[in-house]
Amino acid sequence: VPALEIPLNVECDYLHLHDVDDDGEFEVVFIKQHCAGPDQTFIANIGVLNLQGEIVWSQGDVKENQFPVHSDVAFNLGDIDGDGKIELIFTQNRKIKIVDAATGREKASCPTPEVNGQPIIGDSFILADLRGTGRKSDFIIKDRYTHVWAYDQELNPLWHRELNTGHY
Repeated sequence: VPALEIPLNVECDYLHLHDVDDDGEFEVVFIKQHCAGPDQTFIANIGVLNLQGEIVWSQGDVKENQFPVHSDVAFNLGDIDGDGKIELIFTQNRKIKIVDAATGREKASCPTPEVNGQPIIGDSFILADLRGTGRKSDFIIKDRYTHVWAYDQELNPLWHRELNTGHY
């Protein structure tokens, strides 16, 4: 496999290669995390670069970390709404967002679930077929270690459990 040399024109902590616009070529999904304190790591900036290093779209601002980044952030991608196109699902500013991966256009959003009256940041997403539809249109989101919530593709809550979640 030949090595990819991608000129990165953004500061980022996480890169994911995926053909987000279905043109047969990879794009680079990038995430810049921000850590405001213990168990307070969130997505400050997310977007897509083409292989020439040009930013296709970006949401958020890069912020100076107050602490070392030490945890995951809630992010995944797939055809969540069944339209044949890839969506990104992530948490940002205490909201669950589903955006068109090719354009960054928001398709849906809702507040993150709460624990003790406080909205969670979100630690990870798992896409799943929880309702037996034949495709992964549902998802599970978790907090750092104690709660999981299931949602359908329209961001309707399905259920919640309190348990030891561990990592992703």
